Amino acid sequence: MRFKRFIASFLNIFLVLVNLVFLIMEQPPIGEQIMHVTIPRFREKQLVFGIIAFLTWLSIVCWIANIYFWVKSQDSIPTQLFNKYVK
Repeated sequence: MRFKRFIASFLNIFLVLVNLVFLIMEQPPIGEQIMHVTIPRFREKQLVFGIIAFLTWLSIVCWIANIYFWVKSQDSIPTQLFNKYVK
């Protein structure tokens, strides 16, 4: 399970306002700082990734799907979508 990724995502969702401040200051989100996982380095890409992740966490079905992917040691839905369409 990509436990570090799960914890980082969990922290980022619950600390949205703090992460917006970090985005403005061009710093990595707090979950990534604490868990030392990689994220896109450009501000616009961080914002797009954050929006995708936030929308995914709004749906319980997507949340369960993310856990499934992490258990199988695969990337979460937001990471897969971001890598496919944005990178």
